[in-house]
Amino acid sequence: MINSKMQQRLSSILTQKQQIGYLLLDASLVIQHVSEWVESTWRANTSTLVGNKVTQAFPELLGMDNRLQCLSESQEASITIPKIHHEDGDGPGKYYSLQIEPFAEFGSSLMITVTDITNQVRQEWCLQQQRKELFLLSTKLDEANDLMTDMLQHLVPKSVADEVIESKQPPKPGGNLRRDTSILFADMRNFTPVAEKLEPEHAVDVLNAYMTVIIKAIRRHQGTIIQIVGDMVMATFNLPDKLPDHANRAVIAALDIRESLEKYVAEGRSQDVPALGFGIGICTGTATAGYLGSEDRYRFSVVGDVTNIAFHLCSRAAAGQIILSHETLMHIDDRFLIKPLGLVKLKRRKLPLRVYELQETYEPPSIPLICDDSYRWNSSPGGKLIAK
Repeated sequence: MINSKMQQRLSSILTQKQQIGYLLLDASLVIQHVSEWVESTWRANTSTLVGNKVTQAFPELLGMDNRLQCLSESQEASITIPKIHHEDGDGPGKYYSLQIEPFAEFGSSLMITVTDITNQVRQEWCLQQQRKELFLLSTKLDEANDLMTDMLQHLVPKSVADEVIESKQPPKPGGNLRRDTSILFADMRNFTPVAEKLEPEHAVDVLNAYMTVIIKAIRRHQGTIIQIVGDMVMATFNLPDKLPDHANRAVIAALDIRESLEKYVAEGRSQDVPALGFGIGICTGTATAGYLGSEDRYRFSVVGDVTNIAFHLCSRAAAGQIILSHETLMHIDDRFLIKPLGLVKLKRRKLPLRVYELQETYEPPSIPLICDDSYRWNSSPGGKLIAK
């Protein structure tokens, strides 16, 4: 049998292990008795707590006298103070919760149950810190993701970037999209002698100023910038983004480039930007879009004979001149004035190609009809007006 003394001892051991103690108060809120654990925890002997007002041990209860007295008289629900901090002199202190409830036994009026919640508070604090760190990390990851997305969309066409992001897989070298396309090259003329006189930083600024004009003109007609190499721009129409009237758009974009550059040179450039022109070449045909290079270094590109022809046509074009292939001519409508340039032998090609110069748009009756024999109607589909 366990006698009452042993029961008290077991109760004391359990309360100390659970870090729970109590205080008994009389009607005047004076401490009558404290448990062993409270004594050891508050590092005080009985004489320093018993007989004193409870607010001396727990300053958090200051101003609650009336409420506590009402509680002792009404026998209503308890009062909970979820967290108080107690300095113990040896460290950062500890945290406790107080449960105050009526207790009409042993001549007491109230009982305060004290529970050590230090571990719980510290765990909550650690969790809060972890949540804050995770939030900051998540924010940084979102910012990094937005930055990478923005960079990717500046390095490859937007639709290609979106596909890479959606697939969540790195691209691999190889062609994966074959389609008819119209390819436009625009290359600056006489930049080399100009660059010899410029500081490298100034040369970059000059190139960027002209590239901005050209790229804006291409994008106004839904063209896709494939690459910028030195002072040359390559753009495609209908690859990778579908454009059924891609040849017309490429030709109109070329006219827009020429007009925009003329306006920029005449009105928009600053005095430290030299006046320069661009030659433009356009060819229409089948090409493949994909990633060109090796496993450790590659870039998005459009490859095919049509690319080579457009490049060489651009190389032949003088500043302000737009040269078209016969295939492009077959795909555009009759709003353009075209001048045949005859058969030309392009570099590294066995057979000569028939090429044409795009002069302007022909939109009667906004310009007078030419009645002499300097122009004749092309017999090919579309009825283009072609200069001899």
